[in-house]
Amino acid sequence: MCLTAIHPEPKTADKDIVCYKLLLQTSDGNFTSIVRNYPWSIHEPVESKLGPRSLRFDEVEEGLHAYMTLEAAEKSTFCFDRIAKAVVPKGSRYYLGTNDEIAADHMELTKVHRRLYKNHGI
Repeated sequence: MCLTAIHPEPKTADKDIVCYKLLLQTSDGNFTSIVRNYPWSIHEPVESKLGPRSLRFDEVEEGLHAYMTLEAAEKSTFCFDRIAKAVVPKGSRYYLGTNDEIAADHMELTKVHRRLYKNHGI
């Protein structure tokens, strides 16, 4: 997942930021990210590098990606079967994107918000 940033440098969260993470549920009931198959668990904080940007100055590839609203997550064209509510904790660095996305260096799932099968024929 790549985010087109709406600001040139990462911001620092002055409070917790609620967001929505797209996931796949594995056959053993665990969850993985949709792009890099990184394992996720409820209430277990995850940390990542943030940036560097790609060859385009406004693209952010590294980081923990999610959507700022449930509606934006549901409209995603990625293949997923779960949407989880998540938090970017206060003090985390983050970028906001042009499609209501967020990429951050820290994130924690708080609950599986919705089960939704979306595969767009893939």
